Amino acid sequence: MSEREISRQELSQSASESYADRAAGLSVGDELQPFAEPPSGPLNSIRPDQKLLFFPSYGRRDAVTGQWHLHVHGWLFQPVQSSIRRRALMRVLLKVLKLDRESLESDRCRERLSMFLVANSRGTRVPIRLGPAVYLLPPSFTNGHLRETLRLADDAVTDLSHQDALGRRSVNFNAVTNKADSRRFGGRIELVPETGLSVISDIDDTIKVSEVSRRRELLANTFLRDFRSIDGMSDIYGRWAERGARFHYVSASPWQLFEPLEVFLGRNGFPPGSMHLRTIRTLRMRGRELLAARNGAKRRVLDHLLQEFPGREFVLCGDSGQRDPEIYGELTRKYPDQIRCICIHNITGESLYGPRFGQAFRGVDRDQVILFDTADELQDVIP
Repeated sequence: MSEREISRQELSQSASESYADRAAGLSVGDELQPFAEPPSGPLNSIRPDQKLLFFPSYGRRDAVTGQWHLHVHGWLFQPVQSSIRRRALMRVLLKVLKLDRESLESDRCRERLSMFLVANSRGTRVPIRLGPAVYLLPPSFTNGHLRETLRLADDAVTDLSHQDALGRRSVNFNAVTNKADSRRFGGRIELVPETGLSVISDIDDTIKVSEVSRRRELLANTFLRDFRSIDGMSDIYGRWAERGARFHYVSASPWQLFEPLEVFLGRNGFPPGSMHLRTIRTLRMRGRELLAARNGAKRRVLDHLLQEFPGREFVLCGDSGQRDPEIYGELTRKYPDQIRCICIHNITGESLYGPRFGQAFRGVDRDQVILFDTADELQDVIP
């Protein structure tokens, strides 16, 4: 019997075992095992009044074990039409934006605000179907988020994956709902090879007009206006994708803005990639904190991505409006062999050889840093 046949047999056998045999010892962080059918129970299903989002994620192959590590990240919540939180948030925006209630009651504003007002669903274990098997995810956290890493054999992932026109492979999965529930909650995991080139890109003022340094404009661009792309950036990223680059979008924007950001990326032709946004606590949110950057969290995400793919090279794209130069400089000093290039959108009009960037990029070869005003200056970053 071949290795491939053994792997398939083991998958089929483990999927046929009963839920009761496996559930007793399963806890958060344990390696999940597949089942043939989803386990039943009040905390193992999605209620009709709940909504589930799965965020675009990635998978990596472990060079030692040969297994694929597939990252699953979702958010389970109950939409809320009216609440104390909504009134409090409206007061914050009225004060900060200095706009009338009519503007804040626009369809666009109401839609984007609605995701900040949901009731997060805690302690629910969502079953997902991946190919022939069902996996029961660990309980959702207090903020409603679900996170787990599935480990599958290389041949099993090959059978489950599909390839797009650019040769990128990915795996799709769906949450298992009750038979009476016709809704579909699907997710996508892009399979990133062990070697190659990856782009880690900021969103605000790097590929999307946000004006982060002007708080009132930032909030207006976030809640009241259509999202606008930085001229030429989608074309540049599209060319990089054609040349084999993979993408990770890392932003200080909160997860509550995922859906309009996903629409923005697709509508403007940006390549698909994993999304890494920020978690905020809406109950304690103030106007200043609503979209404020959290540099520590962003640095940890980038650090994790670089550790996940030690054999890949990275292009880091950001802007000068926040702390991207400082974070990228620090990472380049820590991972000098993995960073090919740093691209900074110069929205502050600073010099690469001025005091700020001199400190941010100390010890970094200045030929690795591109301080750009227009997307055309990035034409030759990935030949």
